[in-house]
Amino acid sequence: MKNVSIYGIKTGTRDQKRLITQVNTYLESRDRTTSKSTSTSAYKPYEISHYYWNLNRSLDTWLDIYPNVDKRGAFFYPEHSEYAWLMHVRLNGGDSNRDSAVNYISSLIEYLDFEVSLLLESDDLDNGLKRGLKCED
Repeated sequence: MKNVSIYGIKTGTRDQKRLITQVNTYLESRDRTTSKSTSTSAYKPYEISHYYWNLNRSLDTWLDIYPNVDKRGAFFYPEHSEYAWLMHVRLNGGDSNRDSAVNYISSLIEYLDFEVSLLLESDDLDNGLKRGLKCED
């Protein structure tokens, strides 16, 4: 697993609650949960109403889960339109927590009752990965 990854989560269009419930059930077993945010400027030029996020400070690992299609019908990744949700992951902790951080994310992915596929990855923590094709510099 590289430092920055984007995963596609194949769900039905009405599976948001079920997906987030599963994510939170997994996280709760580790004394964590997601937060829902409506501050969506990081996703511009896409227009989404909200996303879910979790920061595991002890592992210095961030994840956010957001829809692959915005309010106007624009896909973040049109070539992966079969995935209704996307999960952006950052492993910021370096080598000291690397194995634990990878296990944390891998176990979450395995726990989900949905097909999850790696779409993009990068080791560039400074520039990371854009959250959609239109976000390219």
